Amino acid sequence: FTLTSGDGSPDLTGATVRVTNIATTADMNLTNGVLTATNSGQTVTANTATDGWSSSTIVIPQENVTGARLIITLKAGAGKFEWNFSSPTTFQPGKNHLYDITVSKTGITVSSSGIAIWAGTSDAPTTGTAQRAYKVGDYYPDPDNPQTAEGIVFQITDQRGVHGKIVSLDEKTEVSWGKLQKDEKNADVAGIRDE
Repeated sequence: FTLTSGDGSPDLTGATVRVTNIATTADMNLTNGVLTATNSGQTVTANTATDGWSSSTIVIPQENVTGARLIITLKAGAGKFEWNFSSPTTFQPGKNHLYDITVSKTGITVSSSGIAIWAGTSDAPTTGTAQRAYKVGDYYPDPDNPQTAEGIVFQITDQRGVHGKIVSLDEKTEVSWGKLQKDEKNADVAGIRDE
């Protein structure tokens, strides 16, 4: 959905977009990839950008949907507007259904701007690249090659070992490691001397 502020220039920031009376669950035939809706009459809240200018949701492919409705609610009680999809409506698999919505102070105008192939569904499958799993103490980016190390992993922030923090191994010159003219041994800092 693409939203535009129309007559009266309503603020679209924080708008909520919902699609009602549609299926939200389905069974998938793994041999042919066909989805079959297993419920109906449900509501989906779209993922709307913070500025309110665009909104999107994934809808299960379904045919002969009757009573589907688009509901837009503006923030702080500034308005709630409803629009009925044509009945019956079909949401095609692998397609991106595009709608332009103009929101005014008194209502909405909705027009279909087309149905496009969903990005990527026409491409042939490719082999992905596995993400390397790291553990604390590994060289980064290649745990097995200290010669190419840019850093050393000192913290893992997920269970898979693909996110975390490293200490850089960049060489620095003319950098002080303590207070000038102070022996850091007295502060229990091992290995740092100002000589």
